Amino acid sequence: MVLLVKNTILEKCSEGSMEKLKETLYEMAQSSYINSYEIRKVLIEGWEKAVEHFLGDGNLNVQEEIRLRFFINYFKFKQNELDSKGWNSKGFF
Repeated sequence: MVLLVKNTILEKCSEGSMEKLKETLYEMAQSSYINSYEIRKVLIEGWEKAVEHFLGDGNLNVQEEIRLRFFINYFKFKQNELDSKGWNSKGFF
């Protein structure tokens, strides 16, 4: 599930792709008895993996930042939710 989130961010962040991601995750969760809190954790972990990928070359370009911010806004994450690895406190977002 985490890889699905990461790949969705890496490939294309749009209203449609986020809606499809949400539907897919909820279908997977329902068949695996995963609650909505766990889905939120999966979304955050996938976002963190995407950040790590984008920073792999040492910097974050404008398109990468737009994708990450779109994801944050779409799922209405608070900054403290995204800070488990320090991305917010390090000034990335």
